[in-house]
Amino acid sequence: MLDWIGFLPGKRESRRFVGDHILTQNDIEAAGRHFDDIVAFGGWTMDDHFPEGFYKKEAGTIFHPAPSPYGIPYRSLYSVNIENLFFAGRNISATHAAMSSTRVMATCSLLGQAVGTAAAVAVLNRITPRGVYESRLAELQQTLMEDDCYIPFRRRSVNEITAQASVTSSNGEKAESVTNGFDRMIGDDDNCWTAAMGDRLELRWESPVAIGKVRLVFDSDLSRPTHNMVSYYTLDQKPFSVPAELVKRFRVQIRGADGGWTDRVEVKNNYQRLVRVSLGVTTDGIRLIPEESWGNERVRVFAVDAYPAESDPA
Repeated sequence: MLDWIGFLPGKRESRRFVGDHILTQNDIEAAGRHFDDIVAFGGWTMDDHFPEGFYKKEAGTIFHPAPSPYGIPYRSLYSVNIENLFFAGRNISATHAAMSSTRVMATCSLLGQAVGTAAAVAVLNRITPRGVYESRLAELQQTLMEDDCYIPFRRRSVNEITAQASVTSSNGEKAESVTNGFDRMIGDDDNCWTAAMGDRLELRWESPVAIGKVRLVFDSDLSRPTHNMVSYYTLDQKPFSVPAELVKRFRVQIRGADGGWTDRVEVKNNYQRLVRVSLGVTTDGIRLIPEESWGNERVRVFAVDAYPAESDPA
């Protein structure tokens, strides 16, 4: 019995373009071969459907396992012969087998972010899509990671002002994890500072520095088993809500010349994982104080980065 169907039919390979690299089943099974130009990832099985579709009497799909995650290269997202053409989604440069994994919506959304960011880099630098690969690849990857896009097998570069800070916490937890360039749990590495409400995390410098913004990454429970992007609702569907782990209310303080701390920013109703707050101060210390979550007694903070005023992230 059919109880749900999409209102628009979509054929996954109605168009498929050719780029500087054609992603293959072998690439995927080798976990993306750790492409130097990785800008996105997948993890869905390669589900190969028989052409007969509904008319095939036996099982109609072969599921070829795929590593999760595997890398997708930037060279599969622009044309090999049309100078100014990008593509993302169910039309990238991939074989029939590889496409059966990359075509799922979560992966397509990552491809869209990668292409949108690459287009911005191309326009700002007056270069072609291939020119981004040839001369601005590191900038593209860093920009994506600054925007909290996960790129497997890559570490986000921490800027010099953040790297120069000493990081401590009032609860003795792993404060230094917030500046290691990994903004989520990866395998057995939690890459975070764990805190109760009211705990304090400090970044201190030997002399005052001009800080334009602070970039924060909180825990939004990315490993939860339920769907992150809801496409259907069942009769017994539990309500979706902001993850209980996420920091809801927090303060950012600055250290004055007298050694005292004063509030600079207070956020009361945060529901974002990536948060950028403007400071516009010269100080030798900043302090983060989580004060309320969306339900949990403890929270995780994956990143605290300070940016000088002249190089604020967008």
